[in-house]
Amino acid sequence: MPKQKGILPIQGTTGNLTFYKTKDGYAVRAKGGVDASRILNDPKFARTRENGREFGRAGNAGKVLRDAMKTVVKRVGDGSLVSRMSRLFNRVIKTDGVNLRGERKVTEGELGFFKGFEFNANSPMSTTLYAAVTGAIDRASGTATVEIPAMIPAKFMAVPPGATHYVLTAAAAEVDFADGSSVNAIAATAELPITEVEAAPVSLTLNLPANSDKPLFLALCIEFLQEVNGRFYGFNAGEFNAMTMLTVNAAA
Repeated sequence: MPKQKGILPIQGTTGNLTFYKTKDGYAVRAKGGVDASRILNDPKFARTRENGREFGRAGNAGKVLRDAMKTVVKRVGDGSLVSRMSRLFNRVIKTDGVNLRGERKVTEGELGFFKGFEFNANSPMSTTLYAAVTGAIDRASGTATVEIPAMIPAKFMAVPPGATHYVLTAAAAEVDFADGSSVNAIAATAELPITEVEAAPVSLTLNLPANSDKPLFLALCIEFLQEVNGRFYGFNAGEFNAMTMLTVNAAA
């Protein structure tokens, strides 16, 4: 590898040469990569262009879904959420058996892959809340329901140190991936104490547009809180909170 000699420690690219710093000093190499215009026009890069369009479509779909549930999603702390959701939407797009490569769409793919999706990979619902939660969506009425049976909170949860209370929040959304719009609904419990006493069953009902022809999603979040002098405080930017997609009802 050629190295620079002289009194000027140059860094950056000029012409076809790139100047950069290494642990052994400053070095220079020929500029690499493929010209952007070639990628956009050369028939040899047709697959690259097709993959790029679908990857972009997957990323946009992830943003639309996160925005549809953002008031609840922001309560969970996972820096990998965006990339994980994009990867799964890319998988969904690849199951589109209608459109040609490069034109495949989320709505023609298997959105059921999102059932069981964890919004916080560091705190999955399956290892946070042990109760047998059920979720259902009635497309005709637009009604979404979440049922949590009676349980002893201290025994049926992985409670973070210092937590005194929890809140269960259901989030439902009708999503239009074509124009990026959504209709959402949220239902939540009050702050419930974490005790050794059995808590009553919880039933949460949400209303979405009836007879929708768009994909419908239903998720549940458990948020842990600490009560101090009558006020409730969250934990570490949602690090211990869990949120999972209970069910997905693809477009009719």
